[in-house]
Amino acid sequence: MKKNRLLTLIDKQLVGANSLRLVFAGDDLADFPEDQASGYVKLMFAAEPGGEIDPSQLENAAYFKALRKRTFTIRQYDAEQKRLTVDGACHSFGEPDQGPANQWLQQAELGDQIWVAGPGEKKLINTPADWYFFAGDMTALPAIAVNLEQLPQEACGYAVIEVLDFADIAPLARPDNIAIHWVVNGAPKSANTLLSDAVRELPWLEGTPAVWVAGEFEMMRNLRAYFKKEQQVPKSLVYASSYWKIGESDEGNKVAKRLDEKAEEQS
Repeated sequence: MKKNRLLTLIDKQLVGANSLRLVFAGDDLADFPEDQASGYVKLMFAAEPGGEIDPSQLENAAYFKALRKRTFTIRQYDAEQKRLTVDGACHSFGEPDQGPANQWLQQAELGDQIWVAGPGEKKLINTPADWYFFAGDMTALPAIAVNLEQLPQEACGYAVIEVLDFADIAPLARPDNIAIHWVVNGAPKSANTLLSDAVRELPWLEGTPAVWVAGEFEMMRNLRAYFKKEQQVPKSLVYASSYWKIGESDEGNKVAKRLDEKAEEQS
């Protein structure tokens, strides 16, 4: 995370049945870097329900860490208009359904203000490669969409995307030879291997792929092992990240993620 900004919500709309697109504006965006699509920002909420953020404490590491946060993927930044467009899943995957993020997202009206931290690092697949393989759930859908838009037109491969409902399936801009495979899972918080199974069933193409996997923690670990150990894809060509973990808060996922990364480095 780079900087905390107080922004104003100027547009809010559903994209599909369970994805939300928010547009923010404000003078605090004056130094927001361009070319950050696929990176992320975090909407911030007070540590205590019903509380308010104290701007004077945002630079305090302990105070900042205690805030509850919700991650949205950067889709576009218009530097001239100072407008930031972000996408994210409507449903909260790492906190109770009535957590502060969901409450704000449901109730927010145009003109409301909120503190936003970011941008965080971009999450683009490694290029060039012989072919490409994307896999992710609803939390990863916005970043996959950005990646597909930025691939060279001659690119080929797969994108396997898990969504909550058939109404979430929508056309994605992509090269003609990237095949999209949709997996509908209405119960993402229950342990299952629907997405992983769909990935493993696809024929392996010739050459070495670049791989991009993100979403639920156990799903990510399952597919990371598949690509790196079973298919022998070089580590440098595999991006695998946990965006949330079943039964854990955002902080709980971060702890699990750090421990997993250490174990992976030592393996």
